[in-house]
Amino acid sequence: MSNKLADEISSAELDALMKNAISVVESNFDESHLPAAIRDFVQPISTATCQGTYVTTMMLCGAMPCLTNGAAIRLWTQKASPLALLVFHIAPPQRGKSRLFQTCEVLMEVCDDIVEQMAHEHARALQPEGADELPVQVKSMAIQSCTATEMFFRCSCDYPQVQVGASKRDVQTTRLWWGQCINCDEAYEFWDLFGLTGDKTSGVNPHASMLNTLINQGRTKRATRTSTNYGEGVRAKPISLSVLGNGHPKRVVAMERGLIGNHTVACKERFLLVTDHSVARHDKLPPHITSSSGSRYTWLPLTPLQAKVFQWQDLLNNPAYFKQAGSLQVTEDDDVEDIDQPGLETEGPPHGFPVVLPDGVPSRVRYVRQPGQALVTEFRISSRWTLADPTDHIKEGAKRVCQHSQPSTFRLGNGI
Repeated sequence: MSNKLADEISSAELDALMKNAISVVESNFDESHLPAAIRDFVQPISTATCQGTYVTTMMLCGAMPCLTNGAAIRLWTQKASPLALLVFHIAPPQRGKSRLFQTCEVLMEVCDDIVEQMAHEHARALQPEGADELPVQVKSMAIQSCTATEMFFRCSCDYPQVQVGASKRDVQTTRLWWGQCINCDEAYEFWDLFGLTGDKTSGVNPHASMLNTLINQGRTKRATRTSTNYGEGVRAKPISLSVLGNGHPKRVVAMERGLIGNHTVACKERFLLVTDHSVARHDKLPPHITSSSGSRYTWLPLTPLQAKVFQWQDLLNNPAYFKQAGSLQVTEDDDVEDIDQPGLETEGPPHGFPVVLPDGVPSRVRYVRQPGQALVTEFRISSRWTLADPTDHIKEGAKRVCQHSQPSTFRLGNGI
């Protein structure tokens, strides 16, 4: 197995590995493990993004270091270490991984708004009495893509996050927020940057070594891109780091097995790779979630064009199809919802016949008879689309974390 090339890892092998990984999650994690307040915050996001509670929780946890403004944690007798988490969501294609990326983007937008407020307060403190308000430029504390030089520059103590001044000659720069986020939708570029998923080589990737230093100390080996400063020193203020991303199993499995990339400095061992169940947006809702309509499912008319795309032409307006196919029996695990629609006339059972959508999601088809019209074929999807948008919910949570961290760097653990 270990001598396989990356391209030789079969789809069947990857499927088996993912099933085993998810079984480990199921055996060791349950929503009841979370404090009630955390569970109540995570559940709406998990449902809206169609991702499992575990992976949703882990990606949100991964975002916490950059939101905590340089927070440090002291677990042992040594001095406190800055928070750093590198969390990557691993799932097959078309499983909605980007939705959690977008959730984390909302968190960063809230933090950027708070940093901008801090920047204007800073500018007012610099403003001479009676003078006009000084112009302010603020750079985001999160980036989606970058070179290694830019990443380490943004993680340095003298990164000019805030610029105050009317002209280049008078501009003053400072850093006001000591958290930094790298949020990658598909993290392949990030992994390649540190030589983890490229061709196998015998050399050491210098960027990977520097990343290890950044994770351990919250500082970069080179403070700036100038030729006069080559180190931040032990007294430089550290940053707290969040690296978030997602990717497909094939590249990750090959990386973990050492089939691709260079792993001399053990950089990948610092990653948290997380996976969980994910569902399509039209798949059924979790049992604890109720839509605003009061029904867990929505019935939609099946158009001739949809029938062609789904390859369902034979069942369109044809109840006899299911008699021919022998599909009248409801399977034991089929989710049949009671139909409470007064006046509904159907040919066949009102809850319809079991079918499977092209993407593998179970559905049902029914035939509704409307007065004076021919049969109308309907198919069923979940009522997930009627759920409330969790964006405001996410923003409120991010605002609480950032405002708590705003006054100064604090330490978690002993002496909080």
